[in-house]
Amino acid sequence: RDSIQAFLKEYNKSKKFDYIISKAGDNILAANAKYDITKDVVNGLNKRYKQNPEMTEKISGKSKE
Repeated sequence: RDSIQAFLKEYNKSKKFDYIISKAGDNILAANAKYDITKDVVNGLNKRYKQNPEMTEKISGKSKE
């Protein structure tokens, strides 16, 4: 997997693909970082949990009781 990732990183320097997809296993082998929404999702979830403390308790398994 590391060899594939290293090759695709070099290969894509000239090709400029946004995504490189596999037909088997992990479908996305490489993706343009501008499409990574992880930070937005984490921030949105954290904001939602802060507004709804009961949800945080359910997730953590802790109760105020």
